[in-house]
Amino acid sequence: MSRGRSPVVIEPKDLPEEHRPTDELREQIICMTACGLTPLEIGYCLSLDPVKVIKRHYATEIEHGLVMATAKVGGVVFKAACAGDPDLAKFWLRTRAGWKEAKDPGTKSPNGAELPTESKTELMDRILAMLTPDQVVEVVRSAATDTKPAAKEGGVDQGKPPTSRAH
Repeated sequence: MSRGRSPVVIEPKDLPEEHRPTDELREQIICMTACGLTPLEIGYCLSLDPVKVIKRHYATEIEHGLVMATAKVGGVVFKAACAGDPDLAKFWLRTRAGWKEAKDPGTKSPNGAELPTESKTELMDRILAMLTPDQVVEVVRSAATDTKPAAKEGGVDQGKPPTSRAH
């Protein structure tokens, strides 16, 4: 016979009859749901009845907890990237703007000339290192809104072909 402890069983009669949801408890349930816990497991952890309390008062948090947590983390990453964090800017560009590492085409061109071996990621790292934090923010914002960066004074608008002037 083992001398281990028997599991604690929470009986509904041991719980308070009236429950008032709090913002702190809602946040905790969102986190637990995002981690994959079921209403039964959440009820056990919080000493709350999973049917009478968890499912009744926190149905939205249970149903949308993972999406809500993902959106919250995504917002933090986006804000940090826009604030000039180069690692998060690169992460955002790779995951949200579709930047990918180039496939290695080999080291020789068809005519036998040596090709550069720098990957797209290495090139992106080198370019981002040359940008100011404001420029990084502009790149991330334009990638997030799927628009081209604004043309500089005296520069050429990259979105339109140059027009010729007849004299």
